Amino acid sequence: YKTALGVPSPRVISSNDANLIGGADSDDPVFDDRSGTITWKGRVCQIPLRSNQHDLCRELFSKPVGTKITETDVLAAISREGNKRTAYDAMRAANRLCKIAFGIEKFFDWENSHIWISLS
Repeated sequence: YKTALGVPSPRVISSNDANLIGGADSDDPVFDDRSGTITWKGRVCQIPLRSNQHDLCRELFSKPVGTKITETDVLAAISREGNKRTAYDAMRAANRLCKIAFGIEKFFDWENSHIWISLS
């Protein structure tokens, strides 16, 4: 999905969005904020609603895949109090769920206080 300027559009969608089906065939994953699901290559990963992992996904999927986001920005998206370790722990917990659903080690990656969707 791209905007008129050719820039990839955000991949956060609502449950009633007709494009949800399209996410299953797309090369890029899609996050459904209402149900807390990530859909990628026909598979689905359930992220716990109202959790740090859910807030992390909302923030990361609001940007094009591969865009590095600072831990500080992720913490701002997480509505509960925490420190930089909170963002890192949310990423690790989400990676555990994605590993089960998608069979990859690092759906999300971290380096130098930045987190991004890596799909590796």
